[in-house]
Amino acid sequence: MKKLNLIKLLLDVLMTAVFTLMFNKMAIAGLYFHEVAGLSLGAAFVVHKALNWKWITQITKKLFSHKSTYNNRTSNSRRCKWQESIIVEAEWRIRQCGTLLGPE
Repeated sequence: MKKLNLIKLLLDVLMTAVFTLMFNKMAIAGLYFHEVAGLSLGAAFVVHKALNWKWITQITKKLFSHKSTYNNRTSNSRRCKWQESIIVEAEWRIRQCGTLLGPE
């Protein structure tokens, strides 16, 4: 495995672990951890995007090129609508229950 790919993989695993720990703001060291981890996660997100910038630009160009097939565009559109429905349901759940995980 290339060194850059290993760095990307480790960053992804670290971001996933920190994100999971942030669901409980009193995990590990309490609110201080939650605040510092949130800022660190934001910085890691920027680094993650910088490491994958070449891939992001290639996919974006391919998606909006005139050579892109109709089927390719519609499948991407369906995927976006599916993701949007998940976000809408999450927002509804937060409004109704006060949390994503349901009643406590």
